[in-house]
Amino acid sequence: MVVLSYSVTQTMQSNDDFSKHVARSILRFSRKDWGDVSDTDKQTNDEAVEAHTQVLGAYGNGKDKVWIIKDAFDGPVTVMYPSDY
Repeated sequence: MVVLSYSVTQTMQSNDDFSKHVARSILRFSRKDWGDVSDTDKQTNDEAVEAHTQVLGAYGNGKDKVWIIKDAFDGPVTVMYPSDY
C-alpha cells in the first residue's frame, strides 16, 4: 500500500510532471534504489530491509524533493515532502 501526504496529493493533482516524478521515485524505491541519500544511509537502508525496520529514500531537489518512507515490513510506503515529516 502507498500513502501520499495531503500536500503531495495536492501537487500531483495540479502538476503532471510532479506526478511522473513521484511515480518514478516509487519505482526506484521498490527496486532498493534509495535515491539521494549518503552512502552510509544507503547501507543503513539495506540493513533495515533485512531487519524489517524503517527505510528512507529521498528523490529530487528543491520544491520537487520527496521522501519515501517504509516504517515496517508490513507497513505502508509513505510519500511526503520533507516538511511534512
